[in-house]
Amino acid sequence: MEYTPSSANWYNIMQLKRPGVHRFESMHALAHGADGLQYFQWRQSRGGQEQYHGAVVGHTGTDNTRVFSEVKEVGHRLTTLGDLVGSLIPSKIALVYDWENRWALDAACGPTRLDKKYEKTCVEHYRALRLAGHSVDIVGMDDDLSPYKLVVAPMAFSLRPIFAQRVKDYVAGGGALVTGYLAGWVDENSLVYEDGILSPWQEMLGVRSEEIDVLFEDQRNQVVVHAPSDWCPPGAYECRDFCELIHAEGAQVLATYGENFYADRPALTVNSFGQGTAIYVASRNSADFLSALLPAVAKKVGLAPILSDPLPDGVTAQLRKKGNEEFVLILNANAETIELKTDEWGEVTLPARDMVVLTRNAGETKQSPFAGVAP
Repeated sequence: MEYTPSSANWYNIMQLKRPGVHRFESMHALAHGADGLQYFQWRQSRGGQEQYHGAVVGHTGTDNTRVFSEVKEVGHRLTTLGDLVGSLIPSKIALVYDWENRWALDAACGPTRLDKKYEKTCVEHYRALRLAGHSVDIVGMDDDLSPYKLVVAPMAFSLRPIFAQRVKDYVAGGGALVTGYLAGWVDENSLVYEDGILSPWQEMLGVRSEEIDVLFEDQRNQVVVHAPSDWCPPGAYECRDFCELIHAEGAQVLATYGENFYADRPALTVNSFGQGTAIYVASRNSADFLSALLPAVAKKVGLAPILSDPLPDGVTAQLRKKGNEEFVLILNANAETIELKTDEWGEVTLPARDMVVLTRNAGETKQSPFAGVAP
């Protein structure tokens, strides 16, 4: 996709990108699957809506600028990364973010007239998995689910019958699903399912949905995860916005609500279906809940993070693979250098706002020679 090395004209405040940020964004794109980078604009236009949009070359046409130097550095860096071209990201986790589902949620007149925060919720689920060191693909309801061991489908409100059946086949065949509140309300025409909310997935989930409570902005409840549980660490977690009232009809109850008239009713369930597993999250919960649940589910279904070593704040890892060679790309978003200790590569220096490439090939490991080296 097009991107700019400097400020963008469509923000309310056109703040400059800080030194090193453009390099980091470029490396971030490569780490997440890009084989190249494409700028808009090459040179700033004299007129029109985007005449002040950032560009490689400014209005004056000179290369004697900070921005041009940063682009030049990125270009040099790309010459050292040729081995990445054609490599793929072997993700085993998919997050379903579907545009038709988003439109249906935005248009729905209930259960709240306010923003239902579908995009924000999907980002929160994605973040919890990525910060735990897992690679995640973003897919839609029409995409193939067979490559994945875990599928996360938040707020699957507009549940198209074809997708509903595909998910049931996926779980029955051994896949794991995490979904939750506001799922399965309507079909692709925004017509309610007359057999009730969640009816297309009721057997698979082992739960029946009765009604949903919508909390005011300042209201909170609690979800209490019971011990012992391999699916989610025990504890009390805050929930907000939506609290669905469900009945466990075959599913194992992992957590219950802590307050209100529905205290002690199921809030988190797990159900075996065929050879797979379906988990239902009945409420919108805090970030610490997602950071506890989703990595635990990934571990339970046999998925290990890209690096076994804990990563500091602001540091993430990604994996690209080509043939027998694996590239572990570690990104440091911090404004200072980080020293990372790993079991596999020893101590790794992560320059500020930069990327280090570590490789595995036939049991051998090594660091890239370019890490942090400017042209």
